[in-house]
Amino acid sequence: MPQQLREAFFKRLQDISVRQNLLKSLFIAGLLTSAGCGQTDRMNAYPEFIDLFPVDMARFPPVIVVGRILACVPVGSPRPSIWDGETPYQEYRTTIALENVLNGNVQTPTADVYFLKNLRSGGLKELGTLQNGGYWRIGDREMFFLQHDSGRLRTVCDTFAHCVVPVLSGWHQTFRRNANVGESVADILFTRGRGASDAQMIEGLEYATSVGSHFAPEFSMRKLEEIIQTETPLVRQAACKYLRMFSRSAPYNSHQNATLMTDDANFINAIQSCPAEKDRP
Repeated sequence: MPQQLREAFFKRLQDISVRQNLLKSLFIAGLLTSAGCGQTDRMNAYPEFIDLFPVDMARFPPVIVVGRILACVPVGSPRPSIWDGETPYQEYRTTIALENVLNGNVQTPTADVYFLKNLRSGGLKELGTLQNGGYWRIGDREMFFLQHDSGRLRTVCDTFAHCVVPVLSGWHQTFRRNANVGESVADILFTRGRGASDAQMIEGLEYATSVGSHFAPEFSMRKLEEIIQTETPLVRQAACKYLRMFSRSAPYNSHQNATLMTDDANFINAIQSCPAEKDRP
């Protein structure tokens, strides 16, 4: 993909909240780990989200897994935040049925994942099941970004679900992880697995594009091109939307775009396979 087009496209994606907040979570968790926080017998709350300086490349957390939600229950009683001594946080334990390990070494069929939740929060999508104020349903398939804390696996974010990504592409039973962690993340999100409907694939492309564009940009664009060539008509149409963002990215006009894209046959073939915009419903 021509470099100018690629850079313009990814700049357009910077306002997608899934990606922005995931990067913030990874950055904050990394700071706390480096500083030695969480080395006691219990987890401490991360600081509240702040506007961080731009992060060009996030460090991968030590554990990334895909699993289905089996249960999510509170652990102990609420306790005050270490940051202000007042805000109540509740610890939760989520049990998941492991399906894929994308980073790290988790070999058990199930795993317990822990997180803390601000009991005074509200307004954004939160961690946890519907029963405890979150958005998960039992059986949902999610991708968890985790670190080790006090002998347990813990999400790299508290309260808000920035570090747990819905996997709507189905069950990838035969998946083998890539040595490139970012490509493994993107591959799971873009590739249709067992049991995924067209509607789920279409909804999942937003998560796939926003997360994949950071962790494996070139690979993610190739996956979009592959989808346009091989998927069902409705899914191809959805993938076309993201690929079209290249040709619309300011300040390029159509003549400049055509010139810049002539050295990428895959991109040209994919775009030409997309229905004309006037034909879209």
